[in-house]
Amino acid sequence: MADTRWVRLKTIYYAIAVAMLGHIIMIIAAVPGVIEHESGALACFSVGLIFFGIGVGGFKPNVSLVFDSFSIYGVLTIYSRSRRFTPNS
Repeated sequence: MADTRWVRLKTIYYAIAVAMLGHIIMIIAAVPGVIEHESGALACFSVGLIFFGIGVGGFKPNVSLVFDSFSIYGVLTIYSRSRRFTPNS
């Protein structure tokens, strides 16, 4: 879907939004008023976990592709405070 319909970054943005929605739903499941009703808390947590899984499933496969596009010349450069390290140099 990221290659055919959406741009990779747009897919990552939407996936992060869905994962954040899942986090919010799981936070709601942990509110003391909701925990008092065990079946409702479990259902809320399950729905939040499903949203979180969908969001992470859309996020993770595309992150490596985005970082791969940053190496224009096929050279990975790692910067540290003390020196610059380029593999195979």
